[in-house]
Amino acid sequence: MKILSSPIGTFLKTFASTVLTLWLIELSNGTTLFSLDYTMIEKLATGGVVSALPVIINWMNPNYTQYGVK
Repeated sequence: MKILSSPIGTFLKTFASTVLTLWLIELSNGTTLFSLDYTMIEKLATGGVVSALPVIINWMNPNYTQYGVK
């Protein structure tokens, strides 16, 4: 699957792993499994986007050749 090695795939993999990690941390702090209120969704989304920002920055950088030149 080529999508997983693309910048979008890398972003999604990073985002998903961070959101799952943060969710498990919240569960260990006593939050119930399906208590997805606005605050919880905001925490998870913010953590996921911030952790995946380097992927977007590298993708936009013309000197970064990890994703290939088109």
